[in-house]
Amino acid sequence: MIELRTSDKDQEFKDWHSQNPEGFYLNEQGKDAVMLHKVGCWHLQRSGPWSESDDFCTTTKFKIVSNNREELETWAELENKKLDLCGHCKV
Repeated sequence: MIELRTSDKDQEFKDWHSQNPEGFYLNEQGKDAVMLHKVGCWHLQRSGPWSESDDFCTTTKFKIVSNNREELETWAELENKKLDLCGHCKV
């Protein structure tokens, strides 16, 4: 599991995303919630490939990435974050 919480992590997220096609990531959804996505989710590329949209950019929304879905679910629970499941990528 890797936490990507600062603006200089955008390229690291892009690289991880392209190298882990079966992976998962949490996207910040406000102070107390995160959303679980599969790599390749429509949300990430809705504004065009590798856009700098809020959903992609680590400047505005931190990312937690892992190849293990349960690891991310446990992280959310331990951090007291409401976990929402993306309806588009059907996690």
